[in-house]
Amino acid sequence: MKVLYFLAVLPAIAAQTPSLFKVTQPPSRGQDMYAMSQGPCGGLDRPQSPTKIAAKQRFEFQVPYLPGSINLYYFSAVDGQGQWKPLTNITLEKPTEMVGQEIDFSKVARKDTTGTVSAQFIHYENSVVQETQFQCVDVTHGDDLKTSAAAAQRQMGMVALVLTTTVALIARL
Repeated sequence: MKVLYFLAVLPAIAAQTPSLFKVTQPPSRGQDMYAMSQGPCGGLDRPQSPTKIAAKQRFEFQVPYLPGSINLYYFSAVDGQGQWKPLTNITLEKPTEMVGQEIDFSKVARKDTTGTVSAQFIHYENSVVQETQFQCVDVTHGDDLKTSAAAAQRQMGMVALVLTTTVALIARL
């Protein structure tokens, strides 16, 4: 009889359990289901041992509801500016439980530094925000960041050279 009662009550318990947003890769600081709505880190505000990531790193998320969006921000521990820099915005409209995206850190981070990525999940219905949940990932950057940033600078230099040459050629016409 107790087993039948448990099986009858189980769906009601599951329905009351809140669905949580989760950063699955790289590993986050963790979750506090009672503080998930507190930004920027869902109530877990103490930095932890950072995870070494690449200059272009794939982040993966478990998404509790749709539609919604995921906003990522980066805070450098050595920057001294004290500002969260926007990394990306992922719009979620199609049914999915997991979503991932490669994030480029070459413009916001420096070689051999640590920082924090804040992931903000916003669930909305009919353009009205229903819920916001936060999680943080502590990260460290290595030598590949310098290489990636140098490559980006070389590419920008090439674009500037091509534009200058094009303008000079047009001026001669």
